[in-house]
Amino acid sequence: MTAERPSLTLDHVVRRAQRTAETMIDGELIVLLIDDGACFGLNSTATRVWQLIGDGPSPLRDVRDALVAEFDVEPTACERELLTLVEAIRGDGLLEAI
Repeated sequence: MTAERPSLTLDHVVRRAQRTAETMIDGELIVLLIDDGACFGLNSTATRVWQLIGDGPSPLRDVRDALVAEFDVEPTACERELLTLVEAIRGDGLLEAI
Protein backbone atom coordinates (compact mmCIF):
# COMPACT_ATOMS: atom_id res chain seq x y z
CA MET A 1 0.00 0.00 0.00
CA THR A 2 1.39 3.43 -0.91
CA ALA A 3 0.77 6.59 1.05
CA GLU A 4 -1.23 9.23 -0.76
CA ARG A 5 0.66 12.44 -1.40
CA PRO A 6 -0.91 15.66 -0.21
CA SER A 7 -2.31 17.94 -2.90
CA LEU A 8 -0.10 20.81 -3.94
CA THR A 9 -0.87 24.44 -3.13
CA LEU A 10 0.82 27.69 -4.09
CA ASP A 11 2.73 27.42 -0.81
CA HIS A 12 4.63 24.37 -2.05
CA VAL A 13 8.12 24.52 -3.50
CA VAL A 14 8.95 22.16 -6.35
CA ARG A 15 11.99 21.12 -8.31
CA ARG A 16 12.65 19.00 -11.35
CA ALA A 17 13.41 15.33 -10.81
CA GLN A 18 17.12 14.81 -10.30
CA ARG A 19 17.93 12.70 -13.34
CA THR A 20 16.23 14.10 -16.42
CA ALA A 21 17.37 15.06 -19.89
CA GLU A 22 15.47 17.33 -22.24
CA THR A 23 15.46 18.51 -25.82
CA MET A 24 13.19 20.48 -28.14
CA ILE A 25 11.84 18.65 -31.18
CA ASP A 26 9.62 20.56 -33.61
CA GLY A 27 8.68 23.08 -30.91
CA GLU A 28 7.79 20.43 -28.34
CA LEU A 29 9.87 19.87 -25.21
CA ILE A 30 10.72 16.21 -24.71
CA VAL A 31 11.78 15.21 -21.19
CA LEU A 32 13.40 11.85 -20.45
CA LEU A 33 13.55 10.25 -17.01
CA ILE A 34 17.01 8.74 -17.23
CA ASP A 35 16.59 6.00 -14.60
CA ASP A 36 13.56 4.33 -16.14
CA GLY A 37 13.66 5.58 -19.74
CA ALA A 38 10.19 7.14 -19.60
CA CYS A 39 9.79 9.91 -22.15
CA PHE A 40 7.26 12.78 -22.01
CA GLY A 41 6.25 15.43 -24.52
CA LEU A 42 5.24 18.75 -22.95
CA ASN A 43 2.86 21.14 -24.69
CA SER A 44 3.66 24.87 -24.81
CA THR A 45 2.01 25.62 -21.46
CA ALA A 46 3.77 22.77 -19.68
CA THR A 47 7.03 23.77 -21.35
CA ARG A 48 6.71 27.32 -20.01
CA VAL A 49 6.01 26.02 -16.51
CA TRP A 50 9.03 23.68 -16.82
CA GLN A 51 11.18 26.66 -17.84
CA LEU A 52 9.92 28.80 -14.95
CA ILE A 53 10.65 26.05 -12.45
CA GLY A 54 14.13 25.84 -13.94
CA ASP A 55 16.74 24.15 -11.83
CA GLY A 56 14.69 25.20 -8.77
CA PRO A 57 13.68 24.87 -6.13
CA SER A 58 10.82 27.13 -7.17
CA PRO A 59 7.82 28.27 -5.13
CA LEU A 60 4.63 27.59 -7.08
CA ARG A 61 3.36 31.03 -6.06
CA ASP A 62 6.28 32.59 -7.97
CA VAL A 63 5.53 30.43 -11.02
CA ARG A 64 1.86 31.49 -10.92
CA ASP A 65 2.81 35.17 -10.56
CA ALA A 66 5.17 34.95 -13.55
CA LEU A 67 2.47 33.33 -15.69
CA VAL A 68 -0.10 35.97 -14.71
CA ALA A 69 2.36 38.72 -15.62
CA GLU A 70 3.21 37.06 -18.93
CA PHE A 71 -0.24 35.98 -20.14
CA ASP A 72 -3.75 37.40 -20.14
CA VAL A 73 -5.11 35.16 -17.39
CA GLU A 74 -6.90 35.73 -14.09
CA PRO A 75 -4.83 34.71 -11.04
CA THR A 76 -7.45 32.27 -9.72
CA ALA A 77 -7.83 30.54 -13.09
CA CYS A 78 -4.05 30.42 -13.49
CA GLU A 79 -3.67 28.93 -10.02
CA ARG A 80 -6.23 26.20 -10.71
CA GLU A 81 -4.67 25.26 -14.07
CA LEU A 82 -1.11 25.45 -12.74
CA LEU A 83 -1.83 23.18 -9.79
CA THR A 84 -3.61 20.66 -12.04
CA LEU A 85 -0.68 20.65 -14.46
CA VAL A 86 1.99 20.41 -11.77
CA GLU A 87 0.12 17.56 -10.04
CA ALA A 88 0.07 15.66 -13.35
CA ILE A 89 3.77 16.29 -14.01
CA ARG A 90 4.61 15.30 -10.44
CA GLY A 91 2.54 12.13 -10.87
CA ASP A 92 4.66 11.27 -13.92
CA GLY A 93 7.80 11.60 -11.79
CA LEU A 94 9.16 14.73 -13.49
CA LEU A 95 8.79 17.01 -10.45
CA GLU A 96 9.03 16.60 -6.72
CA ALA A 97 7.68 18.78 -3.93
CA ILE A 98 10.24 19.71 -1.32
